[in-house]
This record gives sequence, C-alpha cells and structure tokens, in this order.
Amino acid sequence: MNIICLKNSTLIFINLNTSTMKKTIFTAALILFASLLVDAQQYVWQQLNSIPSNPRHMPIGFEINGSIYFNMGQSNNYQSFNDLWLYDASSNSWTQKAALPGNPRVGAASFSINGFGYVCCGWYNTQVQNAMNETWKYDPNSNSWNQVASFPGSARYTPSSFVINGKGYVGMGYAPFKNDFYAYNPVTNLWTQIAPCPVSGQSLASFSLYGKGYVVAGNNNSLLSGVYQYEPNGNFWTQKNNFPITTAGAFSGVINNIA
Repeated sequence: MNIICLKNSTLIFINLNTSTMKKTIFTAALILFASLLVDAQQYVWQQLNSIPSNPRHMPIGFEINGSIYFNMGQSNNYQSFNDLWLYDASSNSWTQKAALPGNPRVGAASFSINGFGYVCCGWYNTQVQNAMNETWKYDPNSNSWNQVASFPGSARYTPSSFVINGKGYVGMGYAPFKNDFYAYNPVTNLWTQIAPCPVSGQSLASFSLYGKGYVVAGNNNSLLSGVYQYEPNGNFWTQKNNFPITTAGAFSGVINNIA
C-alpha cells in the first residue's frame, strides 16, 4: 500500500507492507498532525504595546532593516499628525523620532527602498484643496528628513504604493478618483509615468509579490473587490480573481511569500 501526503508543497511518499501498515500509518499520522499543529501556532495574534501617542486613523508605515516606522494619520476630531515612531520588536517598545517637516497630513503613501523611508501625497485639514504631492525621504542613520522630487501627478490623498526591483510605485487615490500610476527611481530622483490601472479608486490595499505589484479592493463611490496585478517588464495590468469581500482602507502585508 502507498500513502502520499502533501505538506508545505512537499509530497511525502510512503510504501507500506501489510505487517507494518497499521503501525506506520498511525505514526505517520501523528507526525503530520504534530507538524500541522506547529504550523498553526506560527500564525496567531498577540497584542503588543500600543503606540504612546494619539489614537488615529489612516496612518502610514514603512519597514527599514527589520524596524517598523509609524507616521502621520488623523484623530477622530480631525487633528492631523506628523510625528514619527519606531517600533522595536525585540523589546516591544516605541521610540519617537524626528517629525515629518511641513504640514501634518493624513492619507499619504509610503514605501521603503535601500534603507530609506519615503512618504508622498496626503492632505491636511481634511480639505480636498489641501491635497499635496510632496515626496519626503527619511534617513534612519541621521534621523532626518529630506524633500526629494515631488510626485508628478496631481495632488491627491489615499493613493496606493508598492516597491518592485528598487523602484517605488505610487498611483490612484482621490481628488477626484484617479487611476494614473508613477514609478520613482531613488538613484536618479526621477518619477516616470507608467500604464494606468484599469480601474480608478482610492484607499486600495497594495503590495508586491514575486516581482509584480498588486492593488486590491478600495472605493470609487462604492466599495470595490477587484484585484489588479502590475507587470513591470511589459508595463501592463491584469485583473485577477476578486477579493472575497468589498472593502476600503485595508492594510496589507506579505509573510513567507503569501499576501
């Protein structure tokens, strides 16, 4: 008798004779079950220390060399922020860093490349006419910000962003609903317009995976569930299977090549 098991995309083939069949099946089942329990325990939620600052919505965050930086956002009474906080996972603690220069803002885009954090667009005082297209670069070594080339599209807030092969991609957003997209090259400090996304909208979740960019769900006067993949080699977008629900303003992440 042969048994084939699939675990973590690996096929396990077991050849059994009748004399050892029952014992081996039982042992194999126990091993597989114990292994699955270990895997399940790797994906659990636990509450960490809260940020020692104001509660807020629509903040941004970026990761630099394993450290998490948390910035901006807006309180329930429409107060916008420009403070920057560093989270240390080893000590489960927060440290305040240099604030973003210029206006406090909400609904910005963010990404990190080669040890630097980038923030662009957003708005302040919750007025459409106060949307921005500034781009700021954060250096964790000097704990300082420097303004770089402005986002070339029209000023907007709640755009989407991802990173592919050392370039930051930012697009879509509102003021009003947009579908244009641009790539930022930190080496040349230049933005280049790329193919627009097939759908316009704001507050889409976004991430990169296997060298491609993705935008998911969002809002364009109604909640969306569409998923679109950007291929940088051919500069084109492809629609994928819809997200299971309609939603906007979601956060996203990639762990072990799973989004």
